[in-house]
Amino acid sequence: MDNYAAHKTESVRTGLKGPSTPVYIRMDNGPEFISHALSNWAKEMSVTLYFIDPGSPWQNGKCESFNSRLRDELLNGELFTSVTEAQLLTNKYRHDYNRTRAHSSLGYLSPHEFLALDVTTEENGSHAVE
Repeated sequence: MDNYAAHKTESVRTGLKGPSTPVYIRMDNGPEFISHALSNWAKEMSVTLYFIDPGSPWQNGKCESFNSRLRDELLNGELFTSVTEAQLLTNKYRHDYNRTRAHSSLGYLSPHEFLALDVTTEENGSHAVE
């Protein structure tokens, strides 16, 4: 296994530490996600790996949308001079995206503002904001 695949497998392993393990993980067919280390880990943890069809990014639309935004809004506009700089700027972007940035899917509120609202569920399963 190459170092990149090992690093990605360790990232998944570290990111999923906690009280529960997912039943499945959906991913594309990139080389970092088809490694033996990841397959072995998933088997040990009883996690099913679902791969989207090659050339079918719409099967994983939310991730593809985020990846596109990340590339357009951060990666294409920066020339990182070190790994540390890349980590710092990426963490800053992640914090802004997850806490302060307005999202159309949340009624153009930030996630922080949205969580502060009183959200109730109607009988039909849709969410109403009061």
